[in-house]
Amino acid sequence: INTMYISKLYIAVLDEVPNHMVPVLVAHAVLGAHQHFKCNLEYQDWLEQSFRKVVLKVNRKELYS
Repeated sequence: INTMYISKLYIAVLDEVPNHMVPVLVAHAVLGAHQHFKCNLEYQDWLEQSFRKVVLKVNRKELYS
């Protein structure tokens, strides 16, 4: 693993989403990302070497800017 650069998967959750729904939404986001990026070399590196995730709460302005 390159200690200078450790890749992370960032998941933005809209602040309007009720807290009890966040775990399910994050799980769906990770599975959706896997389906979409499974052939991408950078994704494969993240999957095999890092698997780190960051979940952020954002408002609509931040999400769409």
